[in-house]
Amino acid sequence: MKISYHCCGVFNLRKTARWIIGVEEIASMLNNMAGALENTDSLCLYPNPFYRYEYNMSWPAKTFLHKASRLFIGPILLGYLANKYEGFVYLGAKGFLLSEFDGRNAEFDFIKSKNKGLVTMFLGTEIRSHILQGEYSSKHDLELVTAYQNQVNPGIDSQAKEEFRRKLASAADEHADTIFNPPIDQMTYIERATHDILYFYPNEMFKPNDSKWRNVKKIKIFHGPSSPIIKGTPLVRAAIKKLRLEGYNFDYDELSGVPHEQILEKLTTSHIVLNQFYAQVPGVFGVEAMANGCLLLTSADPNVEPSLPIGAEKAWVVTGYWNIYDRLRAVLDMPLEDLQRQAEAGYEWTFSNYSATESARHFKSIINHES
Repeated sequence: MKISYHCCGVFNLRKTARWIIGVEEIASMLNNMAGALENTDSLCLYPNPFYRYEYNMSWPAKTFLHKASRLFIGPILLGYLANKYEGFVYLGAKGFLLSEFDGRNAEFDFIKSKNKGLVTMFLGTEIRSHILQGEYSSKHDLELVTAYQNQVNPGIDSQAKEEFRRKLASAADEHADTIFNPPIDQMTYIERATHDILYFYPNEMFKPNDSKWRNVKKIKIFHGPSSPIIKGTPLVRAAIKKLRLEGYNFDYDELSGVPHEQILEKLTTSHIVLNQFYAQVPGVFGVEAMANGCLLLTSADPNVEPSLPIGAEKAWVVTGYWNIYDRLRAVLDMPLEDLQRQAEAGYEWTFSNYSATESARHFKSIINHES
């Protein structure tokens, strides 16, 4: 990468004041950030099969040569980008080099040696410590996201994976100018102060769809888990079953493992959305639900996760995994006008905190202050 960097300099590569955002698409975050932030380009080396986006630069879908090719192409690409761009925004845990060995320490060190800006934004499983969350859960009698992950993904809580998270945290602590990572939901070994996740949800994707609240004959409830066990789906199904046995009349739809477009289409006609019930942030799906004018039930609680923006407790119905039935029943007992008002409150709060416009403004404020 040093050779690549100097070669680009010798050949007078045209430099730019722009930043590069990459390198992995996680739940539309790469696409959303690049679209919201001015003077940025997107680079995707690890595409997501459920999302179809175009990036300024991208890598072919994963093949058996994907990792091997990074040994040769990664250093050259990093040197080229470090010569051209003013800074880097990293999403998730992956990098240009084989970061499995040092948590990206080598490439972060290289980037900072060239006086480039460096922002890291962690998005969940890649940084979340199973040991630390386990200790927190025992102390507070509260199950968090890691409670069942090892049953769905055996080995995710292994010593090797935990050590990699330590390396990720250490590299970010030492080199990053700014770190985004909610301290409870993504509890990890980062020692510095961090910022809450910003979702950069596109302004044009905010569609309250007031028409679905008019002439409602039957309430439509939707649950779209990316990972059913981790999101609390068995508990959701139990609550739905009990409510039906008690005579409540509603439509219930559940989708998992489908293209993102199907999820968005279902949100346009749904009234109530059941999100995730072990997390302490709303997640992309929760943001999408509120942006589509749905009343949201989810476990994120500002009393647990202090980094949530002010007013979060009024944006959705805070629902722990132990009281999904009670909360949903209470919501179904509400007058339709109250349901709509709650959905509107969530819509307005989400736009004020997580829309592309407001996230970009907040992001720039943080970066300018900490640079």
